[in-house]
Amino acid sequence: MMRDQQDPAKLYTLVLFESEQKAREREADPRREAGLKAVRATLADIMAGPPEFTNLTVAEDWTP
Repeated sequence: MMRDQQDPAKLYTLVLFESEQKAREREADPRREAGLKAVRATLADIMAGPPEFTNLTVAEDWTP
C-alpha cells in the first residue's frame, strides 16, 4: 500500500501477478467477489468512492 505524497487521502495498491492469464483467472473467480463485498462494506465508511483499477504491462524488469 502506498500513500500519495501530494494527496495523503489517496492510497495505491500495486498487485503483481505471475502472468496476465493468472490475473484474469483471479479476476473471474466467483469466490473473489464474495470476499470483495465484505472489504467494500468495511471500507465504504472511510473511502470517498469505489476503487479504480488500471491494467499495466511490465515494460522492463529491473530485478537483480
